[in-house]
Amino acid sequence: MMPESEDRDSEPAEQAGRFLKQDMPKHKQESRFGKNERITKALKIAGADTKAAKEKEILDALYYYRYT
Repeated sequence: MMPESEDRDSEPAEQAGRFLKQDMPKHKQESRFGKNERITKALKIAGADTKAAKEKEILDALYYYRYT
């Protein structure tokens, strides 16, 4: 008895992949998804750093006004 995943026809998925790639040059096909992932990761890091900096600035101001 074969598992279900081997019974399915992969042709529709292959056709969809060819359709998505047909208008892109080869080098863009390979780098598009990696580039988007790197940009997303960089934005998340920058957002976290900005949030941490704002929180520290607020805490520093509260400390300054309370203890001086």
